[in-house]
This record gives sequence, structure tokens and C-alpha cells, in this order.
Amino acid sequence: MTKIIAELGINHYGSIKICKKMIDQSLNAGCWGIKFQYRNLKRNYIYNKNNSEIGLEIINREVKKNYLKPNIIKKLSNYARNLGLKVGISFFRSEDINDFKNYKFDFYKIPSAESLDIELIYKLLKKKIFLIISLGGLSEKNILFLKKNISKFLKKSNICFMHCISNYPLNPINANIGYINRLKKIFKSNKIGYSSHENNIHNCILSLTKDIDFIERHFTLNKKGNGIDHSSSSDFLEMRDLCFYAKNYKIISNSSSSKNINQGEKINIQNLGKSAISKKKILKGKKINFNHIYFSSPKIGLSKIELKNYLDKKLIADLPANTPITKDFFIKRNISKLVSNSIINKKKISIPIRPHDYEKMNRNFQLKNYEFHLSFNDVNNFNFTKIKKNGFFSKKFFTVHGPDYCSQTEILDIFSKNNKIKKRSIHLINKTINLCKLIKKETNHSPYLIQSFSNDNERSDKYKLYLKIKEFVKRVKSKHGITILPQWLPPIAWYFGGSVKMFLFTEPRDLKFLKKIKLNICMDLSHFLMSCNFFNSKFDLFYKRYSKLFSHYHLSDAQGIDSEGLQLGEGDLLKKNKAIFKKIIDNNKIKVLETWQGHLNDGLIFKNELNKISRFK
Repeated sequence: MTKIIAELGINHYGSIKICKKMIDQSLNAGCWGIKFQYRNLKRNYIYNKNNSEIGLEIINREVKKNYLKPNIIKKLSNYARNLGLKVGISFFRSEDINDFKNYKFDFYKIPSAESLDIELIYKLLKKKIFLIISLGGLSEKNILFLKKNISKFLKKSNICFMHCISNYPLNPINANIGYINRLKKIFKSNKIGYSSHENNIHNCILSLTKDIDFIERHFTLNKKGNGIDHSSSSDFLEMRDLCFYAKNYKIISNSSSSKNINQGEKINIQNLGKSAISKKKILKGKKINFNHIYFSSPKIGLSKIELKNYLDKKLIADLPANTPITKDFFIKRNISKLVSNSIINKKKISIPIRPHDYEKMNRNFQLKNYEFHLSFNDVNNFNFTKIKKNGFFSKKFFTVHGPDYCSQTEILDIFSKNNKIKKRSIHLINKTINLCKLIKKETNHSPYLIQSFSNDNERSDKYKLYLKIKEFVKRVKSKHGITILPQWLPPIAWYFGGSVKMFLFTEPRDLKFLKKIKLNICMDLSHFLMSCNFFNSKFDLFYKRYSKLFSHYHLSDAQGIDSEGLQLGEGDLLKKNKAIFKKIIDNNKIKVLETWQGHLNDGLIFKNELNKISRFK
């Protein structure tokens, strides 16, 4: 995977506050590391007062304006390291290294202008720390000269040579990206990277096709800022996009002989496709034909092509009018009854229900635990009195999954910068809280409210947002007595049938911060598996380290970064993490089955899953 370095350079105006913000945004964008530039103002050659070159005067002014003292750079470096970033620095004179005599960086950089300063290179190589050498402004003759003079270090030292064109900004047409192939032949034993100075990231993405090790990209908070370097730098959104492609380029580009259907496709095919529906009641033992049916969305039954295979078969059960026609009306499945409801209830296994199907699901399963999964329409139209009258709340324990959307086109976000979305989201979540209070009063048990927290402000500091969520959860608990558990989300959510990159509760390393602020969550195991795959994290390690944060579980299998809601055993949960799965099943927390389409055909898939769980050892 290509690592991205954010060069803070001369875009911070010498401000500690701005530097910290740049470091925070580099982290949130997904960068591997950040880098400073350092020039000692007293000894640096560009402050020769006898030289009146116009270009030099401009650079003098910019360097002075962005100067950071060594002790400030050290403090900022420690700040970045505590966040998990690697920290490097560029030197322009060998004497300047002494200003950091007792401080060790994670890597050093030789800028293009000093790439033939063999004394400077030797001094940094002796530190035996990762060294980057930028090759801007060098002909191949110069590059071969450099290779000859440091040849004794090439196989023993950790060096990266950066292809670079020293224009600021660089016209993309002059980037000569193909020369990277030549550098790989010249420096066979070393890492190769690209130092980019274009005014956008397009050539950086193109350079990923060369399978390089690093990309260095100058970073700024404002591409239109006051200074000579901002226009050839990237802001947060560009840097975030670059990091995304760097991390996922091989996944995106690798060819495959198979094609797995992702969850978003399944949702779209179901919502947009059509299935056969009965026009009238047809009795058991009869055959059907196309005069008996019509086709309508959603596709939860047989398609026209699939139905043709069953026209010569007799129905094995009465087919009610206006009912989706499935293969279960023609083929008897050997599905045993639940092995033992007592085992399922003892293990606190729950299934999701909706206001329109709770009676049917209860008849089929008769469990003690249920979770209401609510859309925004469900919340607005919830008929509590009707459900209460038929005694459904008696001797059961409920949890509530709040809506993901606040309208047909908008994702619920109580911190949105869009006032309409924010107002609508807060109103909806307050109604959901009131519903939980009614359930609490009726059952004498306080239901967890499971809620997804999304955010549309991609420039936000997510750790500050986590603190806001913690404060919101604390306030609701204090005022209403209802515990909200934020749900762990997938790296890519299938909202509205499309793929949306998630910002909060999706990166495993964020669990460290959630532990620090004591924010308990609902752990969706399917989402967590995909997060670990997406961020190259170890599922078992993060689970064992932070399992005390998980007060509630959503349970289904997953594979890769986009195949969620799989049946148990079809993905990585049981195949690779069987021991952890057993601990989860045996713990005292509620586990809600969320297998895709588990509720269809009288809960056929849920029955199979419950049987697996009850027999699991």
C-alpha cells in the first residue's frame, strides 16, 4: 500500500494552532505521516543581504513568515506522534541538523535543491533512520552521480528516492510519471515514491499505477491562502481522497474471475426489481399460470424467468391473494423447528421486528427478546396503543434501533451544518426517545436505543464529534433515563442503495478514544469485520482489547469490505474467529440477528441461524 506524507512546508504561517489543525486533518484524511521543513534563519544562505534576486526575496519572506523554532517543532512532532502519525523533517544544510541533536524523527528528507549535497546525505544516513531523497531538478546524469557517491549505503540503508519535478505548481503534462519505471531499475534495492507539486491530485492517483511506496503531497488548510505554496498543495478533502485511493488502489484495480454482489446491489435489486404476486387465492394442489399473477416491486419473490420453472408444479400450500410467490409454495424445505427456545432465550438472542410484522414474527419465534427496527415513517406513525392492547409487551425485553434517515433523501444527523437536516434529525430522535420511555413504562425495563451517528461535515474533527456524542448520550440518560448506544458502522454504508463513506464509528483505532471517554457502543460484528478488512486491522486484537465497550451486539457474518449481513458461516466471523464468536454467544449481552432477508418466508433464514446458534459449541 502506498503511504501518504502530508508536507506542512510553508503553509502554516508559523502558527502552532494552525499546525495542530493541519496535523489533525492529516490524521483524519488518513495520512501515514507529516513532515516539517527547517531552515536556521541565522545561518541559512538565502538570507544573504547582498543578493537582490526577486525570486529569492519572495522565498526569504515566505520562509521567515513560516519559521518554527526547534522546540516548537519538537512539541508539534510529539503531538502528531501521540495521534499515531509518523513525523519527518527536511534539512537544507548539514549544520541545521545540530539544532535537533538530541531529538530523533521517524524519517528525514533531503529536498530536491540539496539532493547532491553528499555531506548532508552522509550525515543523515549515519543516523540509520529512514531517509527520503527528492530528485527534482536532476538529470539522469546527476541521478547516476548521486547513486555512485552513496552506493555503499544503498543495500544497507532504508532509503526512498522520490521522482519529482521542481515546478510550483507543476503543469500535469510535465510530470513525466513514466520515469518512475526508470528509477525502479536504477535503484533496484530501494523504495521509490513521488513528490507532487501539481495543483490537484490527479497525477498522484496516476502514479499509484506504478506501485510506488510513498507519495509526498504538500498540505494546506486553504488552497487560496496567502503564500506561494498553497496553490500547489492539497486541502483536507483532496488529501482524504488521495489517501482513500492509495489505501484501496489494489482492491479497486485488481481483476477477479468472480463477481460478488455487494449489499448495495442487493438492496437496489430488491427495491427496483419485480416479483410475481398472486391476483387471487389459489388452493393447495393447484397449478398456477400467468393469468393468476401480476408483477410488482419489491423483488422478494420469484422473477418472471424464475417462475417459469414452477408452472408445471402443484402448490404445496394455499397461496393467499396479493402474496409474493416464492419457491416455498412449491418445494417443501426440511427445516426443523427451533431446537430449543429456552436455549435461545438463555443466550439472549433477539431478532429485529417492524411495526407491521411484529405479530407474525412473534407467532413464528415466541422469543423473550425483540428489537424494533424503525424507519422515520415508523417513528412518526408508531401506534403504541394498538400494540399495547394485544399484550405484545408482556413478559418480553425490547431494544429499539432508531432510524438512519430523517427523510426520503436525507441521512439523520443531529450535528449537521444543514439546519433543516439538523432540526428534522433532532425532532425524530426525540420522538424515538419518547417511544423508548413508553416501552420502559409498560415493561419496567429501560430499552437501549441503538442509533447510527452520521455526519455531513467532512472537515470536522471526529474526536470532537465523539465528545459531542458522549455529551448528548449523557444528557439523554440524565434527563430521560434512556441509554443510547451508538452503532458501529461499516466503512462504506449502503445508504439509499448507494455507497457512502462513513466518518464516525468505523475505524478500529478510534476505539482507543472511545475507551478514553467511556462511550459504550452497540457492536455490529458484520460492520466491524468489514472495518478491520478495510483498515488492515486485526479483528481478534481489537475485539479483545475493547470488548468491555460493547454493551449490545448486532449479529451476522461478513466478508471483504462490502459483503455484510451474510448467514453465519458464509464469511469471516466463524471461519476465522470461532473462539471469539463463542464468547459473544455465551456472554450476558443481547445479540440481535441481522442476517439479510432473515424475516422473509416466515423467518426461514432466522430459523436456520437460531438453530446454528443453539447447537454451537
